Amino acid sequence: VKSEEYKEKLRRMNYVTPTSYLELLTVYKELLLMKRSDVGTKRDKLQNGLDKLADAEKQVAQLEIDLKAKQPVLAKTLEEVKQTSIVVSKEKAAADITKGKVEKQAAEAKVKADECKAIEDKCQSE
Repeated sequence: VKSEEYKEKLRRMNYVTPTSYLELLTVYKELLLMKRSDVGTKRDKLQNGLDKLADAEKQVAQLEIDLKAKQPVLAKTLEEVKQTSIVVSKEKAAADITKGKVEKQAAEAKVKADECKAIEDKCQSE
């Protein structure tokens, strides 16, 4: 009845929107804001992960460059180690020979010391 009066006076239609539809729009807006926030958070996390991957890629590239630069030094050091190892083996072999001679001399000295002790004991007892 009031809608008809309004139509006659202003020559415009009066529409009434149901409350349930307005409530639906409010819930939709809230849900949309929540989802936008969630998507924004996930986007930020993804971007952070991608940034870290890019940084790691740069570091790996730099390490590869450093490794290639140090290869000649490594080869030189490896050769020096081989040479030193050969010298040490020769010196060890010589030391083993000397050790054998010293042990033999020590054994002979012990035998002579035992003989001297026996002679001394014999002299002491007479």
